[in-house]
Amino acid sequence: MTGTEKRSYYVFKDGLVTGSTTTLSLFIAAKESMMNYPAVSIGTVLSSPTGTVTAMTVEASSDGGTNWVPAIDNANGHWSVSGLAGLVSGTTGTIYVKMGVNGEDKTTDGNAVSVANGYATFIVMP
Repeated sequence: MTGTEKRSYYVFKDGLVTGSTTTLSLFIAAKESMMNYPAVSIGTVLSSPTGTVTAMTVEASSDGGTNWVPAIDNANGHWSVSGLAGLVSGTTGTIYVKMGVNGEDKTTDGNAVSVANGYATFIVMP
């Protein structure tokens, strides 16, 4: 087989959102091969064409994408987003997460960013 496969990135909810902290913890990994999924943070070295991750943005929104809160890179693929407004303890809420690597926005399907594919969705109950 020949050809180029688009790299897949995986975003996992790594910690619970609570009504008192409104902090979402995430873990992000990338597919390098069938058996290799390294954690991704700034400084991670991936195979071509990405190479070294020199710039990475992770943002979350709890208000339907009106306001985006930047995440903090805690290293080794761990990211955290604090101050998500509008989450109510005991009530289901939706958090959208979007990311970019080395200046390229990542999507759920590898196509250009649109409303339908521009973010991952997490349902939470603080």
